[in-house]
Amino acid sequence: MRAYRILSAATLCLVSASASAFQLSPYGKVNNGAYTRVFSEAVHENLTLASIRQAAIPDALKADQNFIESLIAGARWNDDPLGFMKTGVPVDFYLSFKDSCKRSTQINPTWDLMYRTHCGDMQYLHAMASSALETTTQTRARIMMWAEFTFRVSTGEIPKNRYFRSVPQLMSPEGGEQFSQSLTHSNTRRLLWQPEDLFSRNCTRMPALKAMLRGHGWTESRCDDSHNEHAASTIQNLALGSLLHLLQDSFSDSHVRRFPLHDEHVSRLAGVQGVEQFGNYAKQDSSRHKVADRLPETANDAQPLDLKHLSAQLIALSVTGRDGTGAAQWEQARPLLEHAFDISRAQPVSGAIGYEKLDR
Repeated sequence: MRAYRILSAATLCLVSASASAFQLSPYGKVNNGAYTRVFSEAVHENLTLASIRQAAIPDALKADQNFIESLIAGARWNDDPLGFMKTGVPVDFYLSFKDSCKRSTQINPTWDLMYRTHCGDMQYLHAMASSALETTTQTRARIMMWAEFTFRVSTGEIPKNRYFRSVPQLMSPEGGEQFSQSLTHSNTRRLLWQPEDLFSRNCTRMPALKAMLRGHGWTESRCDDSHNEHAASTIQNLALGSLLHLLQDSFSDSHVRRFPLHDEHVSRLAGVQGVEQFGNYAKQDSSRHKVADRLPETANDAQPLDLKHLSAQLIALSVTGRDGTGAAQWEQARPLLEHAFDISRAQPVSGAIGYEKLDR
């Protein structure tokens, strides 16, 4: 057991160095209003806390530990959708990540979420293109789908127990079509999944002949059934946290190149504009990619886009929408997100955005 703990700690160091988008600290804790750093820089956690503090929501909610912890758990979800860190199996996380990048050209909607979200067809969860063939318009459409889905879940407009087969009925036509293509593989898989299943998975990896026969490597994920044990508010907070992660990643310089253009490998949290080009991880040098996945020393608080302010607005709209006005709140959130992901001046396809592979 002690040897496994040592391996787990070593693995976490590798995970923090290679697998995170903006970096996260999976075992950090809130301490005097900030997340303590454990193994890696707690960027997602502290950005989320800062946004909660700015949000126009009741002070009691800002101090509610369940609200804070579940929102931060949601901000971690995009990086760990199978809950490997929650089950204390970081080795599974690291090996899955490394294998997914080796198999990136094979991954399709039949693969599990860990493979799909990091180096597969769901990299839009990190505000990045999923392949060189994906156009900027397609990347943005998938990003907006996820933003709509998670926001509508966060207000309760899409209930936590709504089957995926009927989720598109509660979304815009374009969002519903993208959801069907990505999450239910055009109505052929995962039809009986629910938002609660999605956001509360606790999985491990096991050797499986079936996976090998399908060409999915030599393991498959085995996940616990939550049996609808989570409060509706918990799933709403997890979904909102996932939306915040997407937005946070879009301000990472190695994920999205935004106007005004610059030559520094630093992420700016404010004073930026629309998208110039989405990043493509397959075209990037992974060691250079992570350089921008840290908080900058300073942030330009000029207009027009400010990550923490925009995140605070979305938190407030989501919380307000939980009184049954979710649809109306989405109509206010949608233009904020469309502006944040404006592609009117963008390159038509993704690229390395300054983080090209280097000859070694």
